[in-house]
Amino acid sequence: MAKQRVDMQIEEMSLSENLIEDEEKLAQLKVELIEKETASIKMRRRVVTEVNALEAEIAAEEAARAKIKQDAIDAEMAKIQELMDLETERVNKLTIDGAELLDEYYENQLSAQQREINAVYDKYFAIIEGKRELGEDVTELEQAQQNEILAIQKRSIKEQEKWEDMSQKKKLEIASATAGNMATILGEETKAGKRLQ
Repeated sequence: MAKQRVDMQIEEMSLSENLIEDEEKLAQLKVELIEKETASIKMRRRVVTEVNALEAEIAAEEAARAKIKQDAIDAEMAKIQELMDLETERVNKLTIDGAELLDEYYENQLSAQQREINAVYDKYFAIIEGKRELGEDVTELEQAQQNEILAIQKRSIKEQEKWEDMSQKKKLEIASATAGNMATILGEETKAGKRLQ
């Protein structure tokens, strides 16, 4: 509007005869225009400064919210890691316990097998020695003794294989249960949880 007043004054001056008064009025209008333009520039600067300050405040709030969210995610991941460590420790203990039980079983089996073999040796020893003293042929007795020992060893091997198969199945069951537990811990709807199912 101040610019329009200056333009209108210039038009009036072209029509008017009193040039000095018109020049003074034009100068006054130009001063008012400059003052208003200066005030407008200052106002724009203040608005830009306020907008920048507001944008900086919004960015700081968003950064604070993102940090809170990241801290929550980190805390949740730490809990999941702790649960995974506990589950791994539990599985390792089960595996070690299972291995110890199997070792103990094998030792018992070996002892039982050795006892049976020793019983066969004892059974044939007196007979074989008695026949030798009499000068009789003991080949058939020795062969029978060896056949009984081989039968004991074969039976022991079959039982050991059976236990190893059962051990493998047990390990698979533990692994499957662990995967199910991990899927539950991770959340069945997450990618990792779905992969474990």
